[in-house]
Amino acid sequence: MAACGPALVADLPAGGTGYLEAAKGYRYTIAAGEVTRKDDPFTGARPGRRVRSTQFEAGRKLAAEQAAAPPAA
Repeated sequence: MAACGPALVADLPAGGTGYLEAAKGYRYTIAAGEVTRKDDPFTGARPGRRVRSTQFEAGRKLAAEQAAAPPAA
């Protein structure tokens, strides 16, 4: 197995970007019972959903509250 350098990709919802770090040498990658990679390339299957941390959700809630609050005098 070998790791490749990270690449910035625009594959998140609403056109968001994130880093994708690929690895070579895996025979299969299976998620939610579906083969997502076979002999390294993607199969096109995208089961499941993106997992977010509770810290991210707390920051998102705080940003929404600050945006809704009246400006300070």
